[in-house]
Amino acid sequence: MRKILTISLLFLIAIAVQAQQKVKEVLIMHHSHLDVGFTHLQPVALALQVEYINQALELLDRTADYPEASRPKWTCEVTEPVMMWLETATEKDIQKFGNYLKEGRICISALEYNTTPLASSEGLARQLYDAAELSKRFGVPITTANLHDATGLPWPIVDLFKDAGVEMLTMAINLHLSGTPKPRPAVYRWQSPGGREILVMNGEHYSMFDQWTNNHTGSLDTVQAGLDKYLSYAASMNYPYDFVYLTATCAPYAYDNSPPNFDLPALVKRWNEEGRQPKLRFVTPKDILARIKQIPSENIPVVKGDWTDFWNFGAASSAKETQISLNTASNMAVIDLLAAFGNSNQQLRNANSQIWEDVNFYNEHTWGAWNPLEIHHPFPTAQWNIKANAAYEGMAFSKFSLVRYLQQLAGNERAYDKIEGIMLVNPGSASARVYPQVPDDWFIPGKRIETWLMGGDRFERTPNLGKFYSPVEIPPYSWKKVPFSQLKEAQPEFPIKSGKDFIETDFYLLKFDPATGKVTSLFDKKLKREVLNTNSPYGFFQYVHEKPDPAVNPLRTAFHVRSVENERIGLTGWKPDWKASYSSITLKECKVELTPFTATLVITSIAEGTDGLVQKIVLHADSPIIDLEADLLKTENVMPESIYFAFPLSLEAGWKGFFDTADVPVELDNEQLPGSCHDWVTVSSFASIHDRQFGATLYCPDAPMVMFGDFNFGRNQSVIPRDKNPLLLGWATNNYWETNFRGAQPGQIKLRYAFQSQGTYNMAEVSKTAQLVSSPVILHPVVNCAATESKSFLTINQEGVRVTYVKESDDRKAKIIRLVNLTDKAMDADFSIPGMQVAAAWRCSTTEEKKDALKVQGNLVKINLRPREVTSVRVE
Repeated sequence: MRKILTISLLFLIAIAVQAQQKVKEVLIMHHSHLDVGFTHLQPVALALQVEYINQALELLDRTADYPEASRPKWTCEVTEPVMMWLETATEKDIQKFGNYLKEGRICISALEYNTTPLASSEGLARQLYDAAELSKRFGVPITTANLHDATGLPWPIVDLFKDAGVEMLTMAINLHLSGTPKPRPAVYRWQSPGGREILVMNGEHYSMFDQWTNNHTGSLDTVQAGLDKYLSYAASMNYPYDFVYLTATCAPYAYDNSPPNFDLPALVKRWNEEGRQPKLRFVTPKDILARIKQIPSENIPVVKGDWTDFWNFGAASSAKETQISLNTASNMAVIDLLAAFGNSNQQLRNANSQIWEDVNFYNEHTWGAWNPLEIHHPFPTAQWNIKANAAYEGMAFSKFSLVRYLQQLAGNERAYDKIEGIMLVNPGSASARVYPQVPDDWFIPGKRIETWLMGGDRFERTPNLGKFYSPVEIPPYSWKKVPFSQLKEAQPEFPIKSGKDFIETDFYLLKFDPATGKVTSLFDKKLKREVLNTNSPYGFFQYVHEKPDPAVNPLRTAFHVRSVENERIGLTGWKPDWKASYSSITLKECKVELTPFTATLVITSIAEGTDGLVQKIVLHADSPIIDLEADLLKTENVMPESIYFAFPLSLEAGWKGFFDTADVPVELDNEQLPGSCHDWVTVSSFASIHDRQFGATLYCPDAPMVMFGDFNFGRNQSVIPRDKNPLLLGWATNNYWETNFRGAQPGQIKLRYAFQSQGTYNMAEVSKTAQLVSSPVILHPVVNCAATESKSFLTINQEGVRVTYVKESDDRKAKIIRLVNLTDKAMDADFSIPGMQVAAAWRCSTTEEKKDALKVQGNLVKINLRPREVTSVRVE
């Protein structure tokens, strides 16, 4: 036994020596990791980050005469603290900051925050605008970005980075309840759907120089021993390069929101002066980029796919506020569209700017305190209230702005005595045929004021009270005004039928058990097929409560046990065979409510996790889309639990899954990076599941978490099994995180989904329909409406192209139009802006700078679009 141990020890020593000989330098990036919260209340955390820039300048001043490798450098991990610092910094310090930027001793990362996949493509783009402003101000291009702590970014970020001049992304994934592509550390060429690439340094978790070396001891021998261990580990991973990269914060005193470590430069200087190996060198991400560029491109592996985030399941710990923030971002897309073609005063511009600040703040990866399970403790309570405020404030401003722009488009006065007609606005890429449901009181004369439209809960984009009127066709990106005199009360061409246990429309026959509330069958009449797996224990849109099995282990340790030491060597704490317990509803009432155009199955029940639950399944006479609503009164429970809505589907084995991330569709597994999260996904708007002939799509305007195939939490699967009759799961709420996210979310939570049975998967059609569900046609009163009037904001002439966003340029001289080609092949496309003579158009950067001039004919702009690439166009 002793002989075996001796041989093992000699083997490890040999690996360490070999690693030391191969690795010539350890590159140290010194920074402060920004958690907007967690360790401190959010305003305090941001104030500290501002102060740390002053401290970093002092540190750099003190060490100006240090030898080049030992001379410290500072990295501003994200842009928000820099923008805040500039508001109060002296001109002298700003000049000094700029000089250090030019010298390369300070570097700024391109992203506004360490963000999450809640961000839309526009939300990600907006996070790069501060970097563009800083680049111009200081005359130093920002060519690198960091994502620290958080565990992935939506695939479209590759093209958005590329078009913003960002060449490299450095990752520092936290393996707590997550995972990472392997090997790590590693350098990749991350390829977009259209084939463009950025470099990625998939580095160790931040502060790992501190954690491996224990440099706070001041002992070079301790540092040497720690480095030897790390280099042995890297060698065991077949790490191929002659440098390693680690980051330093101020651990163990502060890992997050930490100040510059004034002791570290002297230690590095002593190490290098003693000639210890490998050499230590302070670097910034730009230095790492320069080092990686020395590696022959063909020696850097290519990876292609979505870097699907693990951590965002925590967003479902605040399901109500997540829904509000997502809906606010949807409102903002309409606001910016109307603003681009309307008039904005300074008040509206300020409101719109604040909305984006709130949305991006909410999407930042920190939801709260390090101790959220102490749900009544003042610290997590305060943190949550500050975080939630962003969702509620953004919502309020979005209602204000949207009503103002709709009033402007309608030509309404601020006060009026009668309404003469309606205005319908279609802000999406799909044509819509709607039977407007006009509230009865719109027909009643009497004074009204604009303020009333913004008050309380009266603001609704699509009122659902009142009679249905004759159908109106609304092309994409257009509006139409219709006088009341031309509205006729409508009746469906195919009336809805219903009985004690069924609802039948022209599209579906739905059957349910009135004794249990379970939907037992959904027959697609057009495709002549049963949509559901009728043998499943779950019905259509069935509520399912999940928790660790109390008979085995009722705690969060049932599915994950953390070991920081294991995470240092790439091992996660998942327990894939954990035992879960499942329950569903106890029915109180099951009834059908009818209007001429809808039949709603209303299921009222009690269920674990709630103090009451009402589910509505709405079938339409004029549409194959089934609207779904869950209204639950969530109990306050700090023990781990999840709530799902199940869709048991009748599909062949070998089915495929699809979802969209930052508005771009991807395929489950085949278009996800190995090592990223496959067990669950964050969708922008839809999740589709299809076999060779049939399938279905779940549209998710309010709740973005979805699972394919089965209940997958914690299973840590690299590929989702493709068994026959899969479940598609809307993952509505959970509190599985023990830190950072909310420990409990009591109160009313109201979530919408929509469902559609389909044939084979059509990426473009599903994406456009998803946009229509998330951003439906808007109905607004018109005061003076003598005749029908209509106009298109813009016209796209190719079926496979979707506009993801339209806005006025920041310099107010142009319109910015973002397009995505929803096919797998490059295509020539053109679009026009009716009524506008286009002087010139350019393919532009993500942040609106002109790049390539485009061909313009009259008001027609021509452009070639790469596959599934968000492309920005500037039109003047």
